[in-house]
Amino acid sequence: MSEKIGNASLRDAAIGTGIAEDKMLAILGQTPVAQVAVINMPSEAEREERRAMHDKLDAIAKRLAVAAPSGSTLALPE
Repeated sequence: MSEKIGNASLRDAAIGTGIAEDKMLAILGQTPVAQVAVINMPSEAEREERRAMHDKLDAIAKRLAVAAPSGSTLALPE
């Protein structure tokens, strides 16, 4: 193995020669490093601002649908 990998650690050498990392961690009794996601939830003021913008966009879409010719493909989702 040392001829193929050189100065790599045992873990890196094992992975390099075909042992999957999750199997290697299981053999060593270690758990994989978990990635932590930080999600910033919008405040109530931000939610209200978004609702107002969505309402304005809905009103524009309704006006466009009413103004569209009868053979038009513009349709509102239900």
